[in-house]
Amino acid sequence: ERHDGVEIQQFHVANILEPGTFPVGSMAEFESTGIILFFQTSDVANPGEAFENMLNVARELSQRLDASLVDAEMNELMPDKIMSIESQLANLSRL
Repeated sequence: ERHDGVEIQQFHVANILEPGTFPVGSMAEFESTGIILFFQTSDVANPGEAFENMLNVARELSQRLDASLVDAEMNELMPDKIMSIESQLANLSRL
């Protein structure tokens, strides 16, 4: 994301397989069993917004890659889990 010409990173993407990197020079042949999207609340100005942006990207990727969208426990990411995460993030912003 860019604000006033400054790039702001809201979340990270990693390969689920060790060491977590991607072969940038040969992505056409790249295969993996999964990717992880994550962020640290202390690294972003608005954790709720960062989560929403990350979730939108995750949803789009899951559709494009015909993949499952799962939570940290590898369970299907359901609306109640999303609401729980959003609630936790809202509580953090009130501290």
